[in-house]
Amino acid sequence: MLVISVFSANSLWATHLRSGEISYELIDESNFTYKITVKAYNDVNSEVRLGDGTLYFGDGTSMILPMVDTTRLNSQVGYSESSVTHSYGEPGNYLIQYAEANRNPNVINIGNSINTILYLESFIAINDEVVMSKKSPELLAPPVFTGQYGKEINVSLAVKNEQDLKIRYELVACKQWVNIEVEDYFIPEGVSVDPITGLFTWLPSEDDAIGEYNFALKIAQFALVDGEYQMVAFVVRDFQIILKDIDGAVKINDEDVEPIDNNNALVLEPNNSDSLYVYATMNSGEVNFEVFSDLENVEAEQLNDSLYLELEMTDELSRVNPYIVTVRVTYQVEPDSLVNDFNFLVYSQPTEEPDIEIPDTNELITANEEKYEVPLPYPNPAKDKIYLDKVFLPKEVKVVDMKGNVYSRTIVDHMIDISHLPAGVYILELANDRYQFIKE
Repeated sequence: MLVISVFSANSLWATHLRSGEISYELIDESNFTYKITVKAYNDVNSEVRLGDGTLYFGDGTSMILPMVDTTRLNSQVGYSESSVTHSYGEPGNYLIQYAEANRNPNVINIGNSINTILYLESFIAINDEVVMSKKSPELLAPPVFTGQYGKEINVSLAVKNEQDLKIRYELVACKQWVNIEVEDYFIPEGVSVDPITGLFTWLPSEDDAIGEYNFALKIAQFALVDGEYQMVAFVVRDFQIILKDIDGAVKINDEDVEPIDNNNALVLEPNNSDSLYVYATMNSGEVNFEVFSDLENVEAEQLNDSLYLELEMTDELSRVNPYIVTVRVTYQVEPDSLVNDFNFLVYSQPTEEPDIEIPDTNELITANEEKYEVPLPYPNPAKDKIYLDKVFLPKEVKVVDMKGNVYSRTIVDHMIDISHLPAGVYILELANDRYQFIKE
């Protein structure tokens, strides 16, 4: 598929989408039926709701998502989600995609974000002979949207590991379609994500402007197959940090936390328990500690500016891959909250983590690719010409830019000349559909 996205004729383009993700859950293994959910975080001050974008299932079929209302999280951010069920006819590799116009304006590290679609993707390998991912990994801790200028930002992006699969995290570029990055994208200096613990770290410098930044995190699941790790699924979680100049400071003192080692891990063998203290420093006032973990037996007690943790491992909880524990401290600075996270791993046996590389999306082969007969314009992006499938019969078509200017074009031998159009993002109106493309 080469087209960026498809919109119905009554679409309303707006600037409201901050970030999002596509999640999935296997609900019927006999016919490979999944519940697929698109969740987007949006600007609560926009009147436009999530929906009217296109969800591609990866098997040559797609649908337009209905409009859904926004649930407010705070004064700036809300979320909307829409779920559908879809059955895959046979085993294979499926790239699930969602595209909707448009992102929030003035995103610092995305050029022309006001005219850039939000593109999301997830991947599932359906194979009844090896382990399948039955559910996309869910965040352990609630998402954080605010970062403090001039102070180190530590935010947990760790997920629950319900199937005991190997999980890896990798920062990737925000995209507007498969393998097509958004315009002028950059990751600020000093930004990193721990590939095993999922801790996002950023120390903003004087070169970083205050405002909105978007990042994309690929979270991949691997199964051990014949002695080698094979990727069975991934989710790309597009997320946003709003950098603000906020008075106050809070930080977890994560150095020399016994018995955690230099790899932020501890070994807790079955029928054993251990305890530790985590301390926080802040300017003044009170802090609030929270603990999030996929390990069931974790007890926590806050003691002023410290947290006492007690962990227990049982035979039933013993597994190959580590559990993750996120300790979050929150310092309220009205109207904002400063958050600092600390992640560590809990193993039930001594383990040396293997080096695992996450494959690029373009290395994946979509199942039933030969069955695709998608009547869409191509190539995309395009320089001088775009071509149409023979299914389209109108001689005259309209091309609309993001400012609403309309250009009439004539189809000649299934081709449209766009050489005289300025570079930018356009909507091609064909029959009852609208197709977004990029003119280079």
